[in-house]
Amino acid sequence: MTATSASAPASVSAPAEHADPAALRALAESAALRVRELILERRRTGIGAVDTKSSAIDVVTEVDREAEHLLRDILLTARPADGFLGEEGTAQIAGTSGIVWVVDPIDGTTNFVTGAGPFAVSVAAVSAPGYPASWSAYAGAIALCLGNTATELFSAHAGGGATAQGRAISVLDGADLNAAIIATGLAYDPAIRRRQAATLEALTPRVRDLRIGGSAAADLCAVAAGHVAAYVERGLAPWDWAAGALIVTEAGGVLVGETGDRPDAELLLAGGAGIVATLRSLV
Repeated sequence: MTATSASAPASVSAPAEHADPAALRALAESAALRVRELILERRRTGIGAVDTKSSAIDVVTEVDREAEHLLRDILLTARPADGFLGEEGTAQIAGTSGIVWVVDPIDGTTNFVTGAGPFAVSVAAVSAPGYPASWSAYAGAIALCLGNTATELFSAHAGGGATAQGRAISVLDGADLNAAIIATGLAYDPAIRRRQAATLEALTPRVRDLRIGGSAAADLCAVAAGHVAAYVERGLAPWDWAAGALIVTEAGGVLVGETGDRPDAELLLAGGAGIVATLRSLV
């Protein structure tokens, strides 16, 4: 399949059943904050067994699954006709309302286990499951955990702007790579990592600096808040960026997604329009 591209995958349209995007945002925020408290408590008292999923370095814990169960219960108790899609696969529900909750109970599980960096609870309300380029995003919230106690809440809804701790945020302007800090990540699949290494090799001499934080949700929040100029990543799953995509676009940024016939061909760029246009020619 020839690669295709779509700009701003987190498109906006009126939610099904006349659901209020602001109300969906409030529910996403509440759910993310409740689950954040659970995972922080588990981190303080013990995370239990650590297992692996797609590869020997792709870890999952009992807390990931417990957090996903709690997210499902909170969201579907409040809105029982909605669908649900979570990273850990504890439940995939189609729903009948036309709204699907796409969640990552702990984005950055390795950081959660080791304390090496940020992790987050990511919750988004969208129009349909599947690849993000095909859905409309209505609301999203990311409860970002920077340590055992330091946290920050990012959220957005369609047409309502993006905030961090209730304060309006916006992406950086400009297209000068020499002054840009670019966030990126490493996949668990060796084939995807080889493509990522080639991207890093192309970018390193052109940018001010690179950051690998270990959480796509945290990196997208950093873009939305103007802490970094852009985010470049390959091989992400829908739950990795369902909420973050909307937060970036509502903060004035753009997203460009490209898909191909191999997982290592998938690419996401997020940031201000100028820097994303410049990066497209390099990655």
